[in-house]
Amino acid sequence: RIDRYGRLLAYVWVSRPGGDLLINEELVRRGLALPLAIPPNRKYADRIFSAMSEARNENEGLWSRAERRIFTAAQVWNEAAVLAGCFITVRMTVEKREERGRRLLLREGKLSLAAYRSPETEDLWSLKEGDRVLAAGKLILTRTGCELPIVSSLQVSGDSG
Repeated sequence: RIDRYGRLLAYVWVSRPGGDLLINEELVRRGLALPLAIPPNRKYADRIFSAMSEARNENEGLWSRAERRIFTAAQVWNEAAVLAGCFITVRMTVEKREERGRRLLLREGKLSLAAYRSPETEDLWSLKEGDRVLAAGKLILTRTGCELPIVSSLQVSGDSG
């Protein structure tokens, strides 16, 4: 199935003697990908997000790399051309919080954490201006600055120091 943005939405399965393997889930479990569950196509979302939790807890793949790359929001903006496309961790203080329909933006300077309301991101709606957080994800450039798309609350934690 193709969505309105031209993205192919599919579940990929491999048949094995021990049972079928959901490749989407396995890539996330190994820390090689982040999940994207677009309603109404959430048939295996619970399985895939559970695999994300395992990868995060076991520090697999991208999670291991992000742990070694902690930047401030200012550093991210200054190094944006180099960091774009990289999986990083950002330490930031929420200076501005915006809700636009189902979308939540948490900003510090030119950096935004961007999440869409879903069962996996519901906890983020309790964050407020002044909160300090650590967020891990793949940095993208936008016309207004830098953005870290957040698909799960697992990507964001409180920062005590």
